[in-house]
Amino acid sequence: MTPNSTTERLNYWADKTPRGVAMVYSSNRYTYSLVRLLVHRLVKHWQSQGIHKNHWVALKIKDSALELIAALSLEAIGAVRVSQVDDAALMDQVHFLISDKEITHTHQNAIFLDPDFLRNFASVRPGDFEFEFSVQQNLADDPVFLSSTSGTTGAKKYFFDTYKGLWANLNLMRSLYFSKPNTVFFSVYKLQVGASYAGCCMALATGGQIIFAGYDDVLTQLETVPVSHVALVLKDAQAFRDKYPELSLQQKISSLRVLGAGLPLDLRIWLEQHLAERVFNSYSSNETGQIGEVTAEGVTDIYPGVQVKIVDELGGDLGLEKQGFISVKSTQVISGYVWNEDLNPIHFQDGWFRTNDLGYLKSDRVLVVLDRADNMLNVGGIKIPPIPMESRLKELLGMEALAIMNHPPLSDAVVVVIQSKQAAQFAAIRSVVDRFFSASFPVRVVFLDEIPLTESGKIKKFELSSLIPPAV
Repeated sequence: MTPNSTTERLNYWADKTPRGVAMVYSSNRYTYSLVRLLVHRLVKHWQSQGIHKNHWVALKIKDSALELIAALSLEAIGAVRVSQVDDAALMDQVHFLISDKEITHTHQNAIFLDPDFLRNFASVRPGDFEFEFSVQQNLADDPVFLSSTSGTTGAKKYFFDTYKGLWANLNLMRSLYFSKPNTVFFSVYKLQVGASYAGCCMALATGGQIIFAGYDDVLTQLETVPVSHVALVLKDAQAFRDKYPELSLQQKISSLRVLGAGLPLDLRIWLEQHLAERVFNSYSSNETGQIGEVTAEGVTDIYPGVQVKIVDELGGDLGLEKQGFISVKSTQVISGYVWNEDLNPIHFQDGWFRTNDLGYLKSDRVLVVLDRADNMLNVGGIKIPPIPMESRLKELLGMEALAIMNHPPLSDAVVVVIQSKQAAQFAAIRSVVDRFFSASFPVRVVFLDEIPLTESGKIKKFELSSLIPPAV
């Protein structure tokens, strides 16, 4: 597929299967022809309010179906959707703010979709479907939405995703997850989560169906859905297992994509046994899009169309089997950060993005990811990746929430942080930790009620460091 906007494909399916169900939200079912009509109405309304191509528009819409229709209508205009609505820095930059509830943020171009507007907007009258729906012709490098990334470091960086990058991502998703017709995508998250928006676009682009549901609701919907795809972040995949350890389904999810941090092998096995026919866990980043599929053996098979090389701090190619920074080139890679010109020469060069992740290439198409450079342990001047030790310690302790890190960050002192409120177990846990390290180097054990996580389930180590009490 080569169109530059989802609305081009929406037009196609509304003509081909006008009565086909495109979206389900609560008790409401939206056909392709109805979705096209509602997108058309919002296009006209936005234009009457002064929204045009390249305007930055923030959406704060509670109704999930309306949120997607609004996002598609902005695509049709060529306006740029701003995904982080609660970001004060962005709210001072956007041209328009749109909300379906009272707006507390003061903005000179705030558009409130009041109940009267929404009732008239959703009403259907004879002859409403008899119209030509034109779509703004956007260039491949035009921005679709503005988002931000902070990962585990807390340093926020902003970037545009372009039509070229979005459609490269969608074409890859189609071959991986949407190879069968009439696929249903369960949209579990709001559209600021990139995988949720991309999954919705993919369903509409292939004539499939979107079901807006919480992750608990997915289980009840599976009885009537033969071919389905769900994207969950790691912490919700873990929540499924914790809440339904003996889950037994007559019909599993066809394919489940787990996002965020690496998928532990024991959790992957449980998901495949109880929840999904196929489990995918891609290695990706906001800047690069999807890089490769992480196998059960822990290596990453690089996706077609993606190039990876390992480089030193100056960008020099280190070749195979040498540890260094992972650098990526593909049509999904963003062109650079917005408002961070000092970072762009470091990370972006000739279409390549140099990540802060460390790893090595076993072959041209097989990558081993070690950890983020700023997560590496410093022990007597030697850099050690904590992930293998964390994984083994999790198995020994039977718990998921722990981290091994230097504290203070620039010291040689190693701390094992464990999430536990069971004070009676502290001594036993310390004993397991001591035996595990066997005096290889001194470690301190710290217990916290809660370890802070990103939305995708990664540990916020910059925040965690501030919660660790000083050694006595």
